[in-house]
Amino acid sequence: MKKVKYMGIAGVIIGMIFSKILGSYFGNDVRIILMSFSIVCVISVILYLVLNKSYKVAIMFFLMLIPLIIGFLGIYFHNIYLVFGGLILFFIISIILLQYLKKLKR
Repeated sequence: MKKVKYMGIAGVIIGMIFSKILGSYFGNDVRIILMSFSIVCVISVILYLVLNKSYKVAIMFFLMLIPLIIGFLGIYFHNIYLVFGGLILFFIISIILLQYLKKLKR
């Protein structure tokens, strides 16, 4: 479990550095490029899970993808309300999934 935590921290740091480097070349609209790249990555993971017949995990990943898409649309349309809506929806879905996983573990 510690390896996953450190891998997540490293991913965030690498993403921030990558965003700064791309931001210096492409300006402020690089967030749209990065968000679309991350959505494509998550969709490819979901398709991989479906092909391996891990349907419950694929549904959980899809539920976590919905706030990401809402946040992407908010960034694309320069609408701060959609971005905050996606962030709030992310926390709501995370709490629901954590309760479901606790119940499933028992």
